[in-house]
Amino acid sequence: MLSKHIFKQSTKSSWKLWMIITGMFAFFVTIMVFMAPGIADRVDDFSLLQMLAEGVFSIQGGMFGMMLILIYAITVGNKLVVKQIDQGTMSFILNTPTTRKQIIFSKTLFYISSILLMIIVVGLFVTVSSVLVDIELNLARLWLVLLGFFLYALAVSGICFAASCWFNKAGYSIMLGAGLPIIFFLFSSLSIMEDLNWMRFLSINTLFDAIGVVNGATFIPQFIALFAIGVACYIVGIIKFLKKDLPL
Repeated sequence: MLSKHIFKQSTKSSWKLWMIITGMFAFFVTIMVFMAPGIADRVDDFSLLQMLAEGVFSIQGGMFGMMLILIYAITVGNKLVVKQIDQGTMSFILNTPTTRKQIIFSKTLFYISSILLMIIVVGLFVTVSSVLVDIELNLARLWLVLLGFFLYALAVSGICFAASCWFNKAGYSIMLGAGLPIIFFLFSSLSIMEDLNWMRFLSINTLFDAIGVVNGATFIPQFIALFAIGVACYIVGIIKFLKKDLPL
């Protein structure tokens, strides 16, 4: 079902971007952790996890984490399938003994596992940094926030993946696969304005409320919705790729 060659090829084409995005992400959260003791001395009831939720994952904090995962998901999602079809390299792969199922399942595994690994690395940097600076951190709640972030990333990457599998031209794929997540991002950003608060209902970004998770708000229905969106999009993309007519 899987092809080591396809998995390695996907890794080779994306590892530099993965390193850059993961490095930026890890560096940013580490700096925040190392700044925390100084802030805690000046602020009553300081919470490192609250600061991370607000500064990295929340709409109010600029959604730094969402921006990074959006860049990675759009760029890699476009590379995985439609770019190879558009450039004609997919025809060479299909003329080898590698089957369509092996191609698409290997690319799917790479895409999801690379995002999961990125989030795990970020979580480890936060965990280790908090130990080094000796500041209290609710690790169970931290990894719950990161789980929610992964499910958000799964949904966004699923949209990019489905678009990449659906179209034969990279331009069309980017219009949908990048356009939709960017629109969601803009809607959620604008929703912080009181007059535009209704826009939060038009974006999947609001399904991941990091601050709410930290404060113990209900999150299970939102997590399920993000998971369902992501899985549905990946299934649509896989089925479309397996059945579509490809220019060979």
